[in-house]
Amino acid sequence: MLSRMIEPVREVGVRQALWSGAQRGPASAPGIVTGDEEIGNQVEFRVRKGNSRDCEAPASAIVNAELRVKNDRSMWFVDVENPAAGFTDEQLQEMADLFDDHIYATETNYLGVPNDKDGNSRIGIMVTRQINIDNGEDPAVIGFVNPCDLFTRGEQNVHTSNEGEFFYAVAPDPEGAHGQVMLTDGLFDFLPVVIAHEFAHIIQFSHRFTQDGELMALFMAEGQATLAEEVVGHSILVNGPGQNLNVEVALDFEGTQSYAWYWNPWIDLI
Repeated sequence: MLSRMIEPVREVGVRQALWSGAQRGPASAPGIVTGDEEIGNQVEFRVRKGNSRDCEAPASAIVNAELRVKNDRSMWFVDVENPAAGFTDEQLQEMADLFDDHIYATETNYLGVPNDKDGNSRIGIMVTRQINIDNGEDPAVIGFVNPCDLFTRGEQNVHTSNEGEFFYAVAPDPEGAHGQVMLTDGLFDFLPVVIAHEFAHIIQFSHRFTQDGELMALFMAEGQATLAEEVVGHSILVNGPGQNLNVEVALDFEGTQSYAWYWNPWIDLI
């Protein structure tokens, strides 16, 4: 998935052309989401289809999404056409607090602060049925970040950018109206782990694009993002390296952990 997403922007010359002299440093011009939006406001987003290989390709959908939660470090938007029985405001707020207090705080301490292209000091998180539609019956994508978002829409024929730092998540769909059945509670339990992973990619992209640097090798980018899951889990569960934690902590046989922070590396090894 990541390899397909970054292929159009891997070459340094392409990134230089796309960036078109954007301000280096903590912020650039306001983007699609300015940070001044209030709860209940709607914003029109362009969603890049997961298998698209080109920043110049048309977006797979234009999505109107409502701002449901706004925290210091994150803004949570929900597609107004998502299926019923999706995330409650309470669930969104819980994930937003977890993002601000643990995911953002921990990862920026380890990996650095992302460049704030849109100048709103927040990561935009949008939950949309469009990913369900693109997935069809194959739950291939839970969520993703789009490196094209870090370029200016309209310049160099970039069409899919929302001009900022965003994560796009599959929507709860208990009835399978748009493809695979996606239970709300199950997605609520797993989505923060995916966000922790993908936020590491946002940091990687934003640092290297603005410095015209070479992108990380794929194995390194994914390894660092998987490490991000672990260190966020340490923060939440008050664990740390060198503790010789046993397998039950990773696989949570007792079902006592809210989120499966150590699950992915074990499954990858298997």
